[in-house]
Amino acid sequence: MNSQHPSGTHGERSRQILRRIVIVLLIVAALFQLLAQVLAIVPVAWTGGLLQNPIIQIVILLSSRVRDQLGGWNIVVSLVIVVALLLLLRTGRIWKKTVLLSVASASVALALITSAGVAMAMHEETGRLPTPFVPFANPGQEPNETVVFGHPGHEPLSADLYLPETQDQEASPLVIKVHGGGFVAGSRGTDTMTSSLVDSGFAVLDVDYRLATEDLHTWDRAVADIGCAMNWAAANSEKYSWDPDRFATLGDSAGGNLAINAAYMANSTTLTPSCGQATDVPQIQATIGFFPAVDLVAAEKDSGIGALAGARYIGGSPEEFPERYVAAGSHAHIDKRSPPTLVIQGASDHLVLPAPVERFTRALAKQGIDHRYIEIPFTDHAFISHGVNPAIQIGREVTLSWLDGYIP
Repeated sequence: MNSQHPSGTHGERSRQILRRIVIVLLIVAALFQLLAQVLAIVPVAWTGGLLQNPIIQIVILLSSRVRDQLGGWNIVVSLVIVVALLLLLRTGRIWKKTVLLSVASASVALALITSAGVAMAMHEETGRLPTPFVPFANPGQEPNETVVFGHPGHEPLSADLYLPETQDQEASPLVIKVHGGGFVAGSRGTDTMTSSLVDSGFAVLDVDYRLATEDLHTWDRAVADIGCAMNWAAANSEKYSWDPDRFATLGDSAGGNLAINAAYMANSTTLTPSCGQATDVPQIQATIGFFPAVDLVAAEKDSGIGALAGARYIGGSPEEFPERYVAAGSHAHIDKRSPPTLVIQGASDHLVLPAPVERFTRALAKQGIDHRYIEIPFTDHAFISHGVNPAIQIGREVTLSWLDGYIP
């Protein structure tokens, strides 16, 4: 009998250690959930000081990214944490159990508020409620072809081409899609937005452009590369059966800046492409920016990451290069000929803050530019890149409706 006692004691000790590890992990998860939900609800302006620190800003953005991708599943995750803590915290001091369960329960309550807010926003903007989805899923289709559309500075620039399955021989409209990444990172890549466009009859040309480095400041080159892609698209319209009179641009974050700027400059004939002739640049019938970095001075001032990206993209601060910041921003390119503009913004964006973007849309209104501004509540930056959560569903539905109105 005595020989079995040490073994039993060891097994019990192992179970206790495992139980404590699980409790710690649940506590961390509960705190993470609560932080993410609080960041969604607290006005972005209240976190302004924290956003000056790039490391803190990255932590905020990552936690918000998980929250946004989970969508309504945040409620399920938080409920699972509460139930697990109730089962595991059968012993111990009552105040500890009360505090931990209060934290977990608060995350459930806030998740209910944020999920309901996004669902109500979708119903208001589209007349529909969110459909069920798998978190973090990215059911994007592969491109039909990858092409090289130019060699600016002897550097090949590539684009992925997605073609719709048309039932007739009519030329399709084309969306020129520009990726984000703070002008210093990122690349083209399949996602649910691209797939929804193709499934709705639009061709998509998903383009790369020259990225900024410590030695190469691309504030005037990147938009020229988008002009190069536009020239290539116009020259190859007959080959790929798309209509050069039905071109649109679309981009997110830094790509939103470039999509809007290239469209505005093309229509005002001020765009000098990095390949082909300026006179060959096609007119753009509509443009769409998701959380677009339209005000680079504000991005440099409000964001630690924005300041780092600006130093590479522009070459320095707004005080050092005021003319460059104006030229690389979007306000200076607003013109009576600017195409209809759709802007979709997260109300809780901690990278491209909502206030400067909303000011940009007010400038569009003053110029009489047909536009629409949608601010999705409780939603942070880069929500459109992957997945099929409710915020993405809003963006997808509104984008398709907008394009159907201008390049049907």
